[in-house]
Amino acid sequence: MPVRSQLQERKTQEAARERALAAQLAAHRPAVAEALDPLRLAHELARQHPAYVCREPQSFNRRIRSKDPDKIRLVAAEHVFGRYPAPRHVRAVWKGATRPAGAQAGPQARAEAETVARRRAFRTQLYLTCVSGGSVHKACTAAFMTKKETHRFLGLAHTESFVEAVWFTLARSFTDDAGVAHRMRIAAQSYEDPFWREALRLFCLNPVPLARLNDMIDFLRQAHAADPTYTVRGRTLRSVAEQVEQWHRAVNRARRMGEARWPGVDLEDATFRNCGAGRERRVDWRFTQITSSHALAEEGTTMHHCVYSYQALCIGGGASIWSLKTRPADPTDRAPWRRALTIEMDNAARRLVQLRGYANRPMNNDERQIVSRWASENGLSVAYRN
Repeated sequence: MPVRSQLQERKTQEAARERALAAQLAAHRPAVAEALDPLRLAHELARQHPAYVCREPQSFNRRIRSKDPDKIRLVAAEHVFGRYPAPRHVRAVWKGATRPAGAQAGPQARAEAETVARRRAFRTQLYLTCVSGGSVHKACTAAFMTKKETHRFLGLAHTESFVEAVWFTLARSFTDDAGVAHRMRIAAQSYEDPFWREALRLFCLNPVPLARLNDMIDFLRQAHAADPTYTVRGRTLRSVAEQVEQWHRAVNRARRMGEARWPGVDLEDATFRNCGAGRERRVDWRFTQITSSHALAEEGTTMHHCVYSYQALCIGGGASIWSLKTRPADPTDRAPWRRALTIEMDNAARRLVQLRGYANRPMNNDERQIVSRWASENGLSVAYRN
């Protein structure tokens, strides 16, 4: 039997590897989608939205050279519904309109799919209203745009992105500088959320470099997720910048401390609503236990004291730290909470041993009264050493 050379062996092995790779690629190659039938698609669109049909689908005999399904859907929709023209960012709703979702989807994926479907339905309704000559403001955009803004939105021609067109339109309501409006890249956030529309207003009236803008948006995203009642209404750019600096310091402290958690003392958080305060004011109070190093560092940074040094004591179970927050009484629950006191409890003695406000200031009379009420209802004693 002839002896194979090393060169022949290497060639044989390389050929085998290439065949194996080709087989893997063939197995993962997506199936070729069936080309859309424009006439059948026109009939399907007419069946789904009969109230907006302006031309009979059977009269659709246009020959379409493109095999792009997005273009075919758009041409069919314009034939069936297109009484009037629509801007590019409105027509873009027909892009990828029939892409199926994954079959094995978890709860989060299903929730995201529902959100995408709801937004697509909204954009489809906006397109149909626009091309039929109806009032887009009354039917679709009244919740987040004025009539003037809606008119400007429908007149845009510089983008195919629906979301970018919305943010640009809203930004132009706060600034005459088109460059500033273009730079307001808040498209990753929901224009349906009043919080982000208010943030847009702040940044349009106070333009900042893009890097700083992105940093502030990161902070606002975190603050809004942690506290849905947080708002930038009434705040200045300087006050938000100070909060961003405090956030950075808290993150750095938490990083140095490590991300630790502890069970804390067996005592539930408490909220007292519509309580009397000085000068006939009515306020809400909230006692919240701190059980993580990140929250402890954030409390110390915001209140300008060294409570974050108590982490080891909290982990050991000897003490627990509580944050007392307050806000004006508001039946809508929209008023933001602000920190009032940081409280240290001796867990073994069930005794409040330190109660300090911003920069270690002592309690005021209103805070003393609500602390006494909370302590009395939970069998706690208070060391009033302030």
